[in-house]
Amino acid sequence: MFSHLAAIKTVVFLTLFGCLIQKTTCLADEPNDAYFANLQKQLEEADDAIKNNPESVNAWIHRGELHFQLAKIAESISDFDRAIELRPAVAPQLWQRGIALYYAEKYAEGQEQFELHQQVNPDDVENSVWHFLCVAKQFGTEEAKKRLISTRGDSRWPMMKILQMYRGELEPKSVLDSVTQSTDARKSSPTARMYAYLYVGLYFRTLDNEREARANLRLADAQETDGFMKNVSKVDLHLANDAKSLR
Repeated sequence: MFSHLAAIKTVVFLTLFGCLIQKTTCLADEPNDAYFANLQKQLEEADDAIKNNPESVNAWIHRGELHFQLAKIAESISDFDRAIELRPAVAPQLWQRGIALYYAEKYAEGQEQFELHQQVNPDDVENSVWHFLCVAKQFGTEEAKKRLISTRGDSRWPMMKILQMYRGELEPKSVLDSVTQSTDARKSSPTARMYAYLYVGLYFRTLDNEREARANLRLADAQETDGFMKNVSKVDLHLANDAKSLR
């Protein structure tokens, strides 16, 4: 029994070690991971959809989202860019492209994308935050605060508290308390907690506190919810070479 378990542990270790070395290709390589297996299946279907209708803007956007969630960042950007080539008017809608550009370290282009999106979605705190993150990478957090895009009010909890945190008006703990200490089901929902942990984690990264950043991103990833933004935390951890993101 011991030797059998030891062999299994060795295989697991080597698998994880290999993933860390090949971080750009290994995210979807775990056959027992139903989540990634499902994404890979969706990607194959998206490939077929584009082959059958290469002029479909929605098909290119959908595949761009899938590529991002599989940590294939360059492919994701390429798909979004193709959608824009086919229909230039769709460009302001593609906030997902901005996030992909951020992870591609194309911060100036990401900044431009979020400024463009603000024209069609002026109340989105997430857009303000990702714009902040792109500006901070280029010019520092103080300049990012000066350029932070204001909103008229985002009704999703705890978005306005997240905005206050990025303005420097609220501590991360207050944002987390607003979702972990609340007795209001809406305010303490898995989605609300996911948003809080995700944006607190990204905020800590702007402070060069990678330990707290990863801790909160792991908590975001652990929430019982789904969707593109939930998967940002998983992709972020993977690209940061965090072995826990591969489990």
